[in-house]
Amino acid sequence: MFKYFNPNPLFNGNKKGWKSVDCAVRSICAATGINWESVYTNLCRTGLETFSMPHELSTYHKTITKNGFKLVKKCKDKELKVKDLVKFSKSKGITYLCKVKNHYVCCKDGYILDTWDSSELYIEQYWIKTDE
Repeated sequence: MFKYFNPNPLFNGNKKGWKSVDCAVRSICAATGINWESVYTNLCRTGLETFSMPHELSTYHKTITKNGFKLVKKCKDKELKVKDLVKFSKSKGITYLCKVKNHYVCCKDGYILDTWDSSELYIEQYWIKTDE
């Protein structure tokens, strides 16, 4: 269900003690396969256009919709957990990006791809992309 994923160039392979606030970048990298530097640059460009920071929801939403993701749902309080979407992502060609409290995460190929396991967190909203 959880698979460690960290494309940040500063990550040196030592999982212990690794701290970063790049979850917006990391989740998009996991979902799209685009490298960390390019995703960060795209988020910054979008942020500059909208006068928002790269990790803000409006910037994130605009950036991922440019990459083919569609907003599926803004969830009601405690309606759906990350682990629930992981089950659906097992279907080939379906990728989810989720906004949970203070965090973004990717569910793809039956895994949560991130630096930590957020499976028990409730989803605030999520986007989907299918390979068609």
